[in-house]
Amino acid sequence: MFWFLRVTVFLCVFCTSVQAHAVTTIEQYQKEIHGDGPELSKEFTLVYIKGLLEGFEWMNIAIGAEGKMSPLFCTPPKLAITPIQAVDMLDRYLKDHKTKASDPIEIHLLYALKETFPCNPP
Repeated sequence: MFWFLRVTVFLCVFCTSVQAHAVTTIEQYQKEIHGDGPELSKEFTLVYIKGLLEGFEWMNIAIGAEGKMSPLFCTPPKLAITPIQAVDMLDRYLKDHKTKASDPIEIHLLYALKETFPCNPP
């Protein structure tokens, strides 16, 4: 469990510290994705979300390879999650859970994945 917390904290810090244009807060995410801003801004945000998805998937693979804990989420074997699907999952998660506008989206996207694709206990 401690390993998971270290990886999660690292990802959140890393994702928010090296971004050139990345969305960091729920407020920024909603403005970029659902606002009337330039289409290019939305595209950059979708690319960032794709990067988050890939990072979370690789983290899941690494966790499974170590065999010390279960994966954090379990997508069906042949499903590739698109950034648009991730936006839908994240929007539903944010609607159903109490969050603050200043919260980072990265951790909430991970929680949305865990809620949408729960793993059955072994």
